[in-house]
Amino acid sequence: MKMKNNRLTLLVAGLMGICSLMGTGYVEASEFQDFLNEDTTEKYSNEIISEKDIENFGSLNFENKEAYAKIALEFSNSMDVEKVFKISEMIPIYDGDKNFIGYDCRMQVDNKDHGYVIVDNRLKDDYISEFNLKENVTSLFNNLVEIIDKKSDVDTNNVSIEDKVIISNEATVYNVNIQDVVASSATGVEDSESFIEELENQEGYRYSNGGSYGHSGDVMTSYPSNSGYSYVESYGVGAFIPMLQEDAEAHAGKFACSVTAMSIMAEKLGIARGATYDSRTINATYNKLWKDSGTSIYKTAKKNGKTISYGSTYDNKLIPAMNSLAKSKNKTVNSAQIYKPVFSQMKSYLRSNKNFIFGYNVGQDIGHSVVVQGYHIGKKGTNSNFLIIADGWTINARYINFTAHGGDMTNTCMTAFW
Repeated sequence: MKMKNNRLTLLVAGLMGICSLMGTGYVEASEFQDFLNEDTTEKYSNEIISEKDIENFGSLNFENKEAYAKIALEFSNSMDVEKVFKISEMIPIYDGDKNFIGYDCRMQVDNKDHGYVIVDNRLKDDYISEFNLKENVTSLFNNLVEIIDKKSDVDTNNVSIEDKVIISNEATVYNVNIQDVVASSATGVEDSESFIEELENQEGYRYSNGGSYGHSGDVMTSYPSNSGYSYVESYGVGAFIPMLQEDAEAHAGKFACSVTAMSIMAEKLGIARGATYDSRTINATYNKLWKDSGTSIYKTAKKNGKTISYGSTYDNKLIPAMNSLAKSKNKTVNSAQIYKPVFSQMKSYLRSNKNFIFGYNVGQDIGHSVVVQGYHIGKKGTNSNFLIIADGWTINARYINFTAHGGDMTNTCMTAFW
């Protein structure tokens, strides 16, 4: 699905199931469980687990949920020493080859939701794939279930244990199935046969920093002889007012992830106040950015009796579009663009309070565009650098491990505005 033109990445729609040719966030998938062909219930856990419960647990290997719980708890409690985190639920994660790879650990403090930690056994010497430890944030699994609840007629109030499983077929990409409907954090809607065929035909994935995934019986050698992460530093340019795919569809009749990212940026910089939450401003701003960025329609779909257009554009179209919008408001905006940025460059821009849109491709030519609102650095031996992204498929930010996943992102581009 990726298109390249003078090293430019095509930023494709689908920010709810972000940036896919199919694009709206869920897929009927009656063959999902048959494909997995695994008793996932034996790995699922809704046991309340604290650090004290597992501090003396001896054999920590890839088969024991206690190993993953220990990693998630050490990480969480090291991030905020004033809080006592516990795990309330552990959702097993499998890759596209049906290998068990880790857990989505739902965290709580004082019996209230307090975020999640994704522990991935493929990430050697690290294991933390992503997290969000903010108050009232639920698990990644539940965030995806909420998409199904909004986008289908499925009753998500009583999810079966059999359905409490995640498939991660690409770096940073997660899929869940509830009553034959699949929600994806990246690949959008497609029929079940296509989804299963994609997984079956996909070449075995290998993380750039992993060397090898090892075997499920291998010991987690870098854990847990010492305490987990230590906090190094974090910085943010201030939270963005989010804009979800459904907002763009309802008020502009169209959607493209790059246009959504620009709208979020325009609101944040005061170029177009209300561009993410006021219906009239959304309509005017979104359509202007769509037109001025040369966004082209690749498909249309009927939703709630309305025809929605889904589009895509190129990295080098973002700056002219934002300049045009600013000029129409008698304002100016500064900008810069860096291809293949490294973390130090991103950190420098954020430290200078320069917001940026990050465009990249992951795996099977899946194009994506998000706004970055900050960074977080933790340390266990070496630094783990996380980007805090405003991802339009949920209200909550995602803390993505750029150290672990950055090498698996291609055609990266940072477009900064201030």
